[in-house]
Amino acid sequence: MRREGSAWFAAAAAVAIAVGGGPARAVGVHVLQDLAQGEDDPDAPPDEATRARALEIFREGRARLVSRDYAAAAAEFRRSYEVAPSIEALHAEALAYDLAGDALAALRVYGEYLEFVDADAERQAEAERRSRALRALVGELTLEVANPAELRALRLDGEVVALEDFPRLMLPGVVTLELEGAAPSQRRSIRVELRAGENSVVDFAGFPPPPVVVAPPPRAPQVTATALTPPSPRDRSRALRSATWGGVAATSGAGVAVAILGAMTLRSRDAFVAGLCPPAEAGGCAAEASYPAAAEGRFERSKLATNVMIGATVGLAVVTLGLALALRAERRRNSRVVWQDGPRWSF
Repeated sequence: MRREGSAWFAAAAAVAIAVGGGPARAVGVHVLQDLAQGEDDPDAPPDEATRARALEIFREGRARLVSRDYAAAAAEFRRSYEVAPSIEALHAEALAYDLAGDALAALRVYGEYLEFVDADAERQAEAERRSRALRALVGELTLEVANPAELRALRLDGEVVALEDFPRLMLPGVVTLELEGAAPSQRRSIRVELRAGENSVVDFAGFPPPPVVVAPPPRAPQVTATALTPPSPRDRSRALRSATWGGVAATSGAGVAVAILGAMTLRSRDAFVAGLCPPAEAGGCAAEASYPAAAEGRFERSKLATNVMIGATVGLAVVTLGLALALRAERRRNSRVVWQDGPRWSF
């Protein structure tokens, strides 16, 4: 919103300047109201001595502007504005930056100037036109952060900046945006290409969560390898004998199971056959007769179980036979060892 000057705005002195080789402009030193907070009377104008000092500095800036020392002229106009704020000092500072080719500084000061309503409508219209023209020459960078609280540091091309500095006008080109979180692993570097007249938006969703620190597993107890003592011949024989008799018992049990399952299979088979229709010459099936599917299912399941048990019994028998042969060989070997290495007696 533009701000109006106070009642004494139009009554201040006016000084005209002409800039050779650039836009000609009549610039008056119309002192604005003091906008400082906490004044007893914010609408009271500066005293005569202050305005005279501001006018003296303004004239120095005008001389620098005429001599084309635009940077020094802008600095003097800013000094004049700080001594006694005036819309002419703001316009002259913006004009000096504009003539110096500093588009960013000129845009900034033109923005300050356009916050006020200038009595010179033509000058204000020209300032608005120049502001639009300069805006088309620079780019704008907008940074949107989903969770600003997790952002610890923010740098733009190595310079520390604040999140409040965005949107930010910048010259076209490639810039580097660096974002840092609280954890050392939370670092993000983003390269952005700024184009004249365009707004480049960086939407930062946030840092990935820091890695979870997992405590190292407890160290396994140290196991000291010891040489294993081979079993003695007697221990081997005892183990083989136990395994052989165990195999005999398991084979016998499996044989009993085969006998039981075989009997059940025969019984289910008979029930199935009994449910079948007799041959045609014997009268065939009765009208209400049906196929004995349930009996057939019981028969097939019994037959499958019997065949599986027969296979298991044969396997156990083969293993038991192998154990028996191994036991026999071990006994023979042990008998030779005892005969060769045993003690000798003389009679």
